[in-house]
Amino acid sequence: MKDKIVFIIPIRIGIRKSYSEIVKRTIEKVYQDILLYGFTKRPAFHIGRVEPRMSLFSRRKLIHLETNRIYMNNATLSHARRRSKIDSGHDVPIEEIAEFPQRRSKMDLYYDNKLHTFLYVGEKAKFVINPKGKIKLQDGRTHAVIFITASALNAEEHFNGSQYTKIEKMPSRW
Repeated sequence: MKDKIVFIIPIRIGIRKSYSEIVKRTIEKVYQDILLYGFTKRPAFHIGRVEPRMSLFSRRKLIHLETNRIYMNNATLSHARRRSKIDSGHDVPIEEIAEFPQRRSKMDLYYDNKLHTFLYVGEKAKFVINPKGKIKLQDGRTHAVIFITASALNAEEHFNGSQYTKIEKMPSRW
């Protein structure tokens, strides 16, 4: 008689949340801390991986990406929602920032040849990713490719000059 191996798979009871939903809630919680206390003790958190189109472009142009993980921290949220931006109308609503990790694959992506950053451009806002940026995590390690800031688009802002290279979306597979 052969031994039968039984694998026990734990089942989580309750509503299962997707990773993008968890990231969205984390962004909202960090922002609530900032509103209530002026700061947050929450560490930087992972919002997703570098998209294939950004990774492929980086390899082709010999742009060094130290990691394929993108992080966000409280400083980036504070910067995007500071009082001077709100007063001047250049703020980005927290809802739009919270939706960014999930919506970025549908946004236009540019490389800024002058500043050496990547820009995700939506209908009303732009999000800047700096491949040379560093962030220190709780465990003491440093990582690169972090979400830097979000800003509302100006009516005069165009991304068709020699300063910007548009990175085309990857063709979908059958």
